[in-house]
Amino acid sequence: MNRIFVEQYDSRILITTTMTVVLDKSIVKQALRELIQEEPALFKKMLIETFIEEAKSSQDTDFEALIRENFDRYEETFKALA
Repeated sequence: MNRIFVEQYDSRILITTTMTVVLDKSIVKQALRELIQEEPALFKKMLIETFIEEAKSSQDTDFEALIRENFDRYEETFKALA
């Protein structure tokens, strides 16, 4: 699928296109199986990196929620101190 984006800057017009590729899940599964068989160490490294990134993202989300909760909880105190 091709998409065309037109943006105008002052008197100039910028036209860009993007191509969207839709992959069948069975193709992705087969490619992953081949990667596991041919490069098990690389696959393991990629998997570990993915888990670490997800864990960090989850921790960041939890920390932000805690900050938001505490700010809401002590909002009147912060206003009084300001």
